[in-house]
Amino acid sequence: MCIRDSLHGYENVHSKNKLEKRSSAIIASVICLIAAPALMASENWELAAEKFHKVANSGMGGSAALNNYGLALLQKAIQVFESGDGVQKALVEGQFEAAIFALRQAAQIEGQRSEILYNLAIALHRAAWYDKALVVFDALLERDGPNAAVLNAKAVLLESKGDFESAKQLLNKAIYESPDDEIIRSNLKRLVPI
Repeated sequence: MCIRDSLHGYENVHSKNKLEKRSSAIIASVICLIAAPALMASENWELAAEKFHKVANSGMGGSAALNNYGLALLQKAIQVFESGDGVQKALVEGQFEAAIFALRQAAQIEGQRSEILYNLAIALHRAAWYDKALVVFDALLERDGPNAAVLNAKAVLLESKGDFESAKQLLNKAIYESPDDEIIRSNLKRLVPI
């Protein structure tokens, strides 16, 4: 009887410690969830990626945390790529791949969310994996119908590949969907000089 009581007491202490650790992890994840969007808004991509990574690792944020983690990694990679810093540019390919990996994980969890697939396609495009990006853009357009942002992004990709005529056609469709979008107008103007 004493042995059983001792074991029962050990189990209670052990369960209490596990519960305290889990509660601490939940509190840390909630703090990260509160801080990370503000970090993204201020374009502090590195710190935002860290916070969303913590949330994703905790298992709390699901596909949304992975999407935001991938998006923060993608923005950080784009920022480094466009900064012109040669030393940092050497690392950018790995950053794009990390973003793609996180976004693929998010898509596996919740592939019906268009914004996850859109972010994945953008990451694939920026990593110069054009054919894979086209597959994702085409799937989005087939599933969701014409969408100005997706049409514009696919047009930019086609321009990157040198298919200017197809890019112009898509931008004209995008203008039809969103006539006041200045980014689309600017992209079309670049392809069709006045």
